[in-house]
Amino acid sequence: MTTFEKVDIDKDIVKEYYEAVHYAVWDDYFPMKQFKEKYPNEYRHFSAVHRKRVLINSNVEAMKTLKSALYFGTLTYDSKKDRNSIEYKRKEAFAYLNSLFEFVLLVEEYGEENGRYHVHFVGNFRENKTFNDFIKGWHSRQNLRLLREDENISQYLCKYISKQLPRIRRNKRLVALERVYNQKKALKRTFPSLYEQSMNKNIFLITAFDEL
Repeated sequence: MTTFEKVDIDKDIVKEYYEAVHYAVWDDYFPMKQFKEKYPNEYRHFSAVHRKRVLINSNVEAMKTLKSALYFGTLTYDSKKDRNSIEYKRKEAFAYLNSLFEFVLLVEEYGEENGRYHVHFVGNFRENKTFNDFIKGWHSRQNLRLLREDENISQYLCKYISKQLPRIRRNKRLVALERVYNQKKALKRTFPSLYEQSMNKNIFLITAFDEL
């Protein structure tokens, strides 16, 4: 059974790490090099958290560019369903969400109080699916709410990865969308005029889904 290794890091070490990050922002990487040598395990943990945070931010921002309603929700498992393996529950949740949402990102978590597996997710509904479809289809407790345009859902999702380091899971359409989103960001930095042309012609969406 797959589990998430919980990591408790001393607050003084956390403080030291962010001080090194501060210096790195100003191109002084020596404090971070010292931190890596002094705390190799903690450094690997912080690096993994950073990579996952970047991935979440990139995917959520890619979904926001579509200008469609985004939702944040949670799926849980009742006592009977919680007896199933983590692999089974993961596949069940992902298949369910993928059937309802055109783009979906899923973050797994074990509850700190009861240790129960559940998932948090963000996504936008497929054209023929609605809030009622979501409520009716899941066997246990669930919740779903519409995200405000100015809401930083990435920060909210990232708090679940700081200790447990779960894998970030996405459906194929979101993987394709995020890849093209990053290509467009690079194009915008290098060739702004070409970027504007591609946005006006809606090449962003066409390119993303050629292969799907």
